[in-house]
Amino acid sequence: MNMIIGAHQVHSIEDAFLYLAECQLATVQTMAGKKSIPKAEYRRQVSIAQHFVDWVSDFKLSYNDRGFPRLEIVLDRYKHAVHDWKKASVEARRIAKRMRKR
Repeated sequence: MNMIIGAHQVHSIEDAFLYLAECQLATVQTMAGKKSIPKAEYRRQVSIAQHFVDWVSDFKLSYNDRGFPRLEIVLDRYKHAVHDWKKASVEARRIAKRMRKR
């Protein structure tokens, strides 16, 4: 997999859309790791991320091996379900935290 693409590497509308989708998934992932977040805001961010993921699929944008790892995981492993991905991401973080405490 390529390195994560940065804003300075965006050269097309498709790159921009994929970059923003990846950023939105990063926002969801960051919020999921926080102890206290406003639930309505979190649900809104998940919903926005889900729209991005659905549109990437609907518009058949090429995302594989282009530096969008979260997008690849959600689309390829979690069958486009942001909610399932974020639950698994949170659980993986909890397990890693418990392992470090041992």
